[in-house]
Amino acid sequence: MNYDEFLRRVPKAELHCHVEGSIRPETAFDLARKNRVELPAANPDGLYRFEGFGEFAEIAVAVSSTLIDRDDFARIAFESLEDGVELGNLRYRESSSRRRCTRAAASPTPRSSTASARGSGRRSGGLAFAVG
Repeated sequence: MNYDEFLRRVPKAELHCHVEGSIRPETAFDLARKNRVELPAANPDGLYRFEGFGEFAEIAVAVSSTLIDRDDFARIAFESLEDGVELGNLRYRESSSRRRCTRAAASPTPRSSTASARGSGRRSGGLAFAVG
């Protein structure tokens, strides 16, 4: 086994993850269509291309604004966990939400939205997930 493969296989723990920052580009576009939000790119491939912090912040706020309801948060939480396990053998994650950046401020909290994702993670490989 080479060193890169060894590092991929070692169990991982993430102690600080902003769940909105882990949204798949395709998911952001799906949610944008569903919730009638305009994103600053024409397609998923160009969504996370930016130059400098200002552009990064604009994209982050736009992507976060696609999160409206409980199902949106549950979807991104589950997909984030799924990606962590597939790409790097993630076993534990503590996640937080920048909810103040989203239109979801009046909706149920992201914390209550992650129950189904957390349960799915446990069923699909013993992954532990905490929301702060």
